[in-house]
Amino acid sequence: ELPLAAIGLAGVGGAAGGRIWMRADPVHLHAQGTELYLTRGVELGIQAREADAMVAALNELFSGDGLRFDARHPHQWYLALDRAPMLRTIPLELAHGRSIGPLLPAGDDAAWWQQRISEAQMLLHGLPVNEAREARGDAPVNSLWIWGAGAVPAGVSRAFDAVSSRDAVTRGLA
Repeated sequence: ELPLAAIGLAGVGGAAGGRIWMRADPVHLHAQGTELYLTRGVELGIQAREADAMVAALNELFSGDGLRFDARHPHQWYLALDRAPMLRTIPLELAHGRSIGPLLPAGDDAAWWQQRISEAQMLLHGLPVNEAREARGDAPVNSLWIWGAGAVPAGVSRAFDAVSSRDAVTRGLA
């Protein structure tokens, strides 16, 4: 697992420090037949105030599990962890528009994380901010996509003076 969350957090001005970070991005899942398909948050037009309300509710729900969500952008959420999860995950960009069945996290901690995602789905479903989204015809944020867990690598050197990019991971690597 590449530590893309910690690297990306550094790229958006966050202090990754020595902590473990994971992306926990807001998504919309919709059924097509017997399969669930994923739409990434950037396609949902999530407003900052909506993201803040959802993240506050998630932080309250999961405070006892040692999980802390951080919405750096309305569609780009980070999750601080107490320990590195034993997971293999798929980046959001590779899951967008696809059936999620074969893309779900795998590994020793997969069942624990799947339970947390189910709890998050139940919470998100009942939030007033999502009810308001649906009332105006917008797709609700009804799940989270977790991926990219790890810490910023130590001892990275660079052989350049500047990097310019819109991509958080590219800036974080720099």
